[in-house]
Amino acid sequence: MHKQDYVIPWIQELKRMGKRVFYLSNYSAFSIKANRDVLDFLPYMDGGVFSYQVHIAKPNPEIYRLLCEKYNLNAEECLFTDDMPDNIAAAQECGFHAVLFEGYEKSYPAIMETIQANEDGE
Repeated sequence: MHKQDYVIPWIQELKRMGKRVFYLSNYSAFSIKANRDVLDFLPYMDGGVFSYQVHIAKPNPEIYRLLCEKYNLNAEECLFTDDMPDNIAAAQECGFHAVLFEGYEKSYPAIMETIQANEDGE
């Protein structure tokens, strides 16, 4: 795991747009403890779910439902992004809009365009 300098500014940009930002992560308790600096963005988030805490991991559909229940989210109003195609497919099956994350440079425009399209009602 590596710290990415774009994460916090991107979260801040989304929040300025009035968006809430959540995490849904398969990080293990060990990984979290061993890589605290990588997760420096967590205080900027509105919440989330670590799979190790609920004993359910992506792409199990139950973890997506759990996130929605915990934060009173409507999947159809949410955008999910992940670097694993199986997780994207599972999110879509649960009703989320989803974009495969293929690196910041490639995925930032696609994600922001998807957000804008949803705001415009497309």
